[in-house]
Amino acid sequence: MGFRGSSSSQASEYKLQGHTDEKAFCKLINGKVKVDSITGKTDVVGLDGKNYSVKGAKKKWQIFLYGFERFKNDLHFQESDGLGNLFIECLECFPKNYNDYLRDKNACLKILLDYTRLNPSEKALKDILELRKIISDNNIYFKSKLRLKKCTEQIKVRLKDKLTLRKFLEKSMFNNGEVDRIAIKKDGKFLIFNSQDVLNIFANNLMVANSAAGNRRTDLNIEGQKIIIKYAHNIGEIEIRNDSPDHYRQVRFNMNKDKTLELLLKFSSISHKDGDALIYYNQRHDKVG
Repeated sequence: MGFRGSSSSQASEYKLQGHTDEKAFCKLINGKVKVDSITGKTDVVGLDGKNYSVKGAKKKWQIFLYGFERFKNDLHFQESDGLGNLFIECLECFPKNYNDYLRDKNACLKILLDYTRLNPSEKALKDILELRKIISDNNIYFKSKLRLKKCTEQIKVRLKDKLTLRKFLEKSMFNNGEVDRIAIKKDGKFLIFNSQDVLNIFANNLMVANSAAGNRRTDLNIEGQKIIIKYAHNIGEIEIRNDSPDHYRQVRFNMNKDKTLELLLKFSSISHKDGDALIYYNQRHDKVG
């Protein structure tokens, strides 16, 4: 049925490239690389003591990939308008055993494939009532998707509150103030933004929605399987990762590099440059979304 995520080899390649970009940026600012002993995440510390999160040239950034324990034990997620518990509820929509999930997923997709073969002129099934006519509610995969739809709706409602969205992004992207700046690689240069400017721009301009149903005729197309963070285009996606035994019942938050940078540049102006490769930006207060 196809594979939607990155392969393990691609993930390793992205990670190596990220370390290469960090080292290049570190050299440019005469800084040092700092590794978090708990999460393994790396930042660059400048001579001025500022912490930089370096985002490379790849098209998607994985902001986080967390399971039960992170949301359960991280007080900041627990305090962020109950988002931690809601993410746990999203994960609990799916059975504990991956093999049970996979068994019923394969059974469900086979039903849809057979239906498509018998009804070649039909469009993708998206209506839940229509899906229930051919798929039993006892199918664990189908049931999980229906339950997830209700949970993501609640998260969407919470994140529509600008303060809650800001807190969530501050925790996710900057670990509640531990990171001072973000450095984004573009065409061999690093574009540098203050974390508070980034949060201001995001909180003022981003909207939150649930995903629409897909269009694949042989897949289970149910709306609300993701939380979408968008401006003119989708900028971020929060989804449940269930693609392997090692990556099962995890919440993944990805951001689109080009669209994120486009938004930041629209509401920022150049503060100063340090050589040819370092460009510093500040938020434009004369232009608010």
